[in-house]
Amino acid sequence: MPNRISAEWVGVIATIAFGLLGFWGGQSYEEAYGLQLDQFTHQKGVDADQKVIQEAQLAAELLGHLTSEDELERALAIETINYGMETFGAQLLTRVIGKDGNSSDATVIAAKDAITEQRNRLAANLFSAIKDTRYESFKIIEAGWTNDQEIVGNLLKEIEDHNSKETWPVVDAAPNEWLFETGVLNVFNVLGRFSKETLSSDKADICSITNEQMSNGPQTKKAALYLQRQAGGCS
Repeated sequence: MPNRISAEWVGVIATIAFGLLGFWGGQSYEEAYGLQLDQFTHQKGVDADQKVIQEAQLAAELLGHLTSEDELERALAIETINYGMETFGAQLLTRVIGKDGNSSDATVIAAKDAITEQRNRLAANLFSAIKDTRYESFKIIEAGWTNDQEIVGNLLKEIEDHNSKETWPVVDAAPNEWLFETGVLNVFNVLGRFSKETLSSDKADICSITNEQMSNGPQTKKAALYLQRQAGGCS
């Protein structure tokens, strides 16, 4: 695999890290969305700024491994990014994929698979029975994924996959309607941070799902209407 590391990579990492530090430092989850069924009572035990710094440090440590001539070393670096850099790891992995997006190269395939796993995991975690997991997933998506068109489909699919009593998220071995409705609210609120352009490909599904779930309660209805406006309006 050719060496892709350059000063540009270092600049990308610095730009992302400092940008996220400003985002996390200047935004409050509760201030952004008001009262929530879920996160309003969450105690902020995670130092968000420190998390971003740690991801930036990890990225710097992995740069050389990502361009190693050893395929196993590259694969391990990608796997580390998959689980250790959920906020902006996908942006680095996209650089690995680069112009070889259709390549059969094992490193390119591994990078694409890691991004897919991150999308799936972050979307599923918005429906987790663990409050801190839901909160952290929300913040990660809000900070690092709002320009990613594909995760929109992942988020909407989580609602569809749980949209019946038999498939509600499970708490204490039983389907839990409140947790499903909380997950729906989380999805609507985080998608409300995406741009119209990013949401455009999924507008029809957004309109259908938001209309269907609006009856969950006043907060869900408010979030659904806001998301519809962000997506360009629903008839």
